[in-house]
Parts: sequence; C-alpha cells; structure tokens
Amino acid sequence: MKLRLIGLISGLVLGYIFYKHWVTMIAFSLLGCYITKYHREVQDKLLRMEFKEFLNGIYGELMVGQSFRNAISETIKIQDFKHLELENSVLVLNRHLQSGVSEVVAWMTFSSSLDEPFIDPFVETLEAVYNYSGHITYVIRQSIIEISDAIDLCLEIEVLIAAKRFEFVTMMLSPIVLMGFLMLTQYDYVRILYETVFGRIIMTSILIINGVAFVIGKRIINII
Repeated sequence: MKLRLIGLISGLVLGYIFYKHWVTMIAFSLLGCYITKYHREVQDKLLRMEFKEFLNGIYGELMVGQSFRNAISETIKIQDFKHLELENSVLVLNRHLQSGVSEVVAWMTFSSSLDEPFIDPFVETLEAVYNYSGHITYVIRQSIIEISDAIDLCLEIEVLIAAKRFEFVTMMLSPIVLMGFLMLTQYDYVRILYETVFGRIIMTSILIINGVAFVIGKRIINII
C-alpha cells in the first residue's frame, strides 16, 4: 500500500512537471501504481535474510542431535517471521513433513512457492543426497553453511553499492527537480515547453531518455 501511494504521488508530480495537464497526471499516477505493485526489492531482501536465519536455526538443531524433520519443526517454533509469504511456505513445509511426506517432495513444494534463487540449490542438494545416498546430516549441514555464506556475501555487496544507488537516484531526480523549480518560479522561461507542439515533443523526448537511462541504470546497479 505504501509503495502504491509513492507511485501515485510520483506519477502525479511527473505528469505535472512534464506536461502540466490533468490527463497526463492521472495517466502517470496509474502507471506509477502499476509499476510499484511489482516492486519487490525490499521484500526480496527480507526473504533472503529470514531464509538464512531459518537455515541457521536448522543447523543449530542438527548440531545438538535433532533429526532433519525435528530440526525444522523446532526452528519454526522459535523463529519470528516477518515475511508473510515465507512464513506460510514454512508452515506448509512443516505440515507436509509431519504428515509423512518425503523431505525432497516437501522441500520441492516449498521451493516452488517462493521466488528465491538460494532455495533451489538447497533442494537440489537434498534430492541428490536422498537419491544417491550419503551422509545426509553432514551434507545438509555443509549445504546450509555454504548457502548462508553466499547470502551474507550478497548482503555485503548490497551495502557496498548502497552509496551508488543513492548517487543514481540523485542524478535521476536532479533534472526533474530543476525543471519543477523553473516551472514554479520562472514559468516565463519554460512557457514554450508547455504551450507549443515543439515544446511537448522536447519534454516527451526528455522523459523517454530519462526512462531509458533509469532502466539501464537499474540493470547496472542490480548486480545481485
């Protein structure tokens, strides 16, 4: 809801600054709501962190001699999930395990319910161990350690590029803020951009260029 409100306000501001017309303001606000509806970066980071905590909890239970099924059940009891989708998937996983479903099938169902790339390698490892036998507890513990380390590395990278994200957002907003400032304080200087066909073309071109730059910049920064 908060992201939709931000998208709504951002769309209204862009529509006003670039076209100063109520039709474009409504259109941009609807577009902003649609885009932020699928904005999952914050939730994805929370999912990754809580999945790592879940794995670490399982690892701790395995270290004190619990079986894999019991380790999962005990970890769920003590972990406070804030990511609702992960919590629901974990509860379903536990119900499947407690009802006698095999670990591989239960974890495959768990993996299919969440869009998290770090879950798939863990499920693939479980499948390989159960199909070809081996020291199951040892392999599970080692897999948890490796996946947790990989998640930690991703979070560290996220912190390192946070400053670059701020610079990117600042560079993208600067021309828009400057244009809005001129429109509000020195409208005579920019009147031609809003009251002539040629001015509309220029503003549309600027908007398209900024949009393309934003998409490219996001792809460069989002390396994880």
